[in-house]
Amino acid sequence: MVAEGAYGTLNAFVVTRVAPKVVHLVENEIRPLSLHRTVPLDIANASKTPVCEIRMQGSFTQSMMHAWVRQCFRDVASKVPEEDGSGMVRYKFESTYTGCSVSCDYTKGDAIFRSANLSTLATIKEVISREATQSKMKIDIKAPIIDEKAVLYVLELLHPKLMSLLKLKESIKYIEAVNELATTPEDKALLSPQLLEVLENADELKAKHKDNEKHIEFIENVLQQLFVDRFKFKGINVKHRISEVKQLVNKYSWEGLVTLFAAA
Repeated sequence: MVAEGAYGTLNAFVVTRVAPKVVHLVENEIRPLSLHRTVPLDIANASKTPVCEIRMQGSFTQSMMHAWVRQCFRDVASKVPEEDGSGMVRYKFESTYTGCSVSCDYTKGDAIFRSANLSTLATIKEVISREATQSKMKIDIKAPIIDEKAVLYVLELLHPKLMSLLKLKESIKYIEAVNELATTPEDKALLSPQLLEVLENADELKAKHKDNEKHIEFIENVLQQLFVDRFKFKGINVKHRISEVKQLVNKYSWEGLVTLFAAA
């Protein structure tokens, strides 16, 4: 699974099955926010979820900012789309993993990015700052506007996903032990409904468990990055405390996570 914030080029060599054998090189550019997809603008529902905001101003043109946004997200056309009535180009993206959205509104000399996910905003800030520096373009990044409810909102989106993965991990531990104990119908009759369900769905659970650890690690990395970015925007360095996030995931505590993210 792609870790957001990372970027590069994925090269694949495709070989034809029939003769003459031909090899094609297929290149796929991985954007820093490649797990986001474009979604229709929905201004009416924009205020239903808490959002944080970063604003950038400078002497950049609309086409320059569009090119920088394109460096962040996939499936953004190279041609600048038409402006809306306010003179802004507007895009809205949604994370295919968390469902958290991010809006991008920009015109000549002014750009506003809004999302509940501070890690998404941090990535946008990093990419555009890098691109502007390479273009020798000075931009003024305003102090972020942070809704404290936004952090809890993102944690609530990740909570059921992590709970499901951890429950599966726990179920796998019981399979071998239950198989050894429940060798007869009489033995199975003594099992609790929970253990009986684990035994009956053993093959399905094992199949699902194949990449389970990778998915848990992915969410753990998302939480660690969110923890760092959440306090980075407040001018606090908490990288030395990342291990606390890992501990709370390994011995999962929803209350512990909420407390940790509330105050460093």
